[in-house]
Amino acid sequence: FIGSAVGMGLVTNGEVYYGTSGAAAEFGHMNHMPGGDLCRCGQSGCIEAYVSDYGILRSAEKSPDQSKPSPVAVEPGIMTRLENAARCGDADATTAYQKAGRALGFGLARVMAMVNPGSRGSLGTPLRVRAAPAPGALPPGLAARQTGFAPGWAGKSGRRV
Repeated sequence: FIGSAVGMGLVTNGEVYYGTSGAAAEFGHMNHMPGGDLCRCGQSGCIEAYVSDYGILRSAEKSPDQSKPSPVAVEPGIMTRLENAARCGDADATTAYQKAGRALGFGLARVMAMVNPGSRGSLGTPLRVRAAPAPGALPPGLAARQTGFAPGWAGKSGRRV
């Protein structure tokens, strides 16, 4: 799930992996940038601080990296306007989505390196892709080069990721 937060599940040998505390696969709270942008959890540099709605909006508005995120989701209409601005070439909106895409791509590459799933993997239907990645959002071939995965189709919407 990518939206007001960033979530992930991990299934191994056909079973959901919960970890010892029941909170395994806290992908959104993996560190992307030590000392980076403030996350809702209070830590700095979490993937969520870059990829969630509040992270993208904070970046587009050029708010301070350490500004405290709202405890609630960004209004969908605000995000729709920001997505449209990026599609129309607005530099700040495009840069915000590029920053989010890099954080997401590098985070997924780390996960794939850790779990070494081979040549098969999937992004299940809970994945919500808010907008098609902006051109240049990820370094060319990052997913294929780092993980053996090429961009593919996700969810019932059939949106390319």
